[in-house]
Amino acid sequence: MNSIKANKIALLCPVRGRPDYLYDYCESIAETASRLDRLVLQFYVDTDDPLAKQYQMLEAELRGRYPDKFEISFLYGDPIGTPGAINQMAALSEADIFMISNDDLNFVTPGWDARVDQEAAKYPDGIYNIWFNEGYFGDMLSCFPFVSRVWYEALGYVAPVLFEHFVVDHWIHHLGRFLKRNVFVEDVAISHRHADAENSGLQFAWQEEGFAKRRMDRDNAVFEKSEHYLRLDAQILQQVIDG
Repeated sequence: MNSIKANKIALLCPVRGRPDYLYDYCESIAETASRLDRLVLQFYVDTDDPLAKQYQMLEAELRGRYPDKFEISFLYGDPIGTPGAINQMAALSEADIFMISNDDLNFVTPGWDARVDQEAAKYPDGIYNIWFNEGYFGDMLSCFPFVSRVWYEALGYVAPVLFEHFVVDHWIHHLGRFLKRNVFVEDVAISHRHADAENSGLQFAWQEEGFAKRRMDRDNAVFEKSEHYLRLDAQILQQVIDG
């Protein structure tokens, strides 16, 4: 029986305005991952973030808190949008697998990283879209997906830069659906603060301010006009599958 590869996994996490979230985020990873030494936690901080200096201080603190566990990497750059930040981090990474992550996530199920390895091993060509159960969308949408380096190098991106912030997960989910390579791991749980808040009936700040809603409307409108490009990218990945 062949052993399952322990992949190097990079968690790509754009951050802004809430450095305190990273304490729970990092601790949840430290408490649940089975192989911390193969994880890379990557953060992109906008240089115009009013709290950028706090992130710089936090970077040193987190490295001191987890000196022999996972690798921690902070990238400081221009505000280029969430997809751009994700791709910048991926370009600097040597990981085998990339997760599009959020600072408001907590990892719940022990051994989640080993489950990624197990599911990825079922697709030797490296084309898959794996995601966990965040308690809200379930199998309907691949929130916080894992994709491989093969996927990334074939397309030239992890997150499509057509969008400012939203619907990246929709794009990846549709690619996986076209290819029949969507893999929902129902029994591995992650907790998403925004999903938890919506389940409780709380109203988000962006719903009151309207700013993020305008961005969401814009990204949704772009998505609706982009099926041709989505299918072209699916064809690229299908070629990898076909060899």
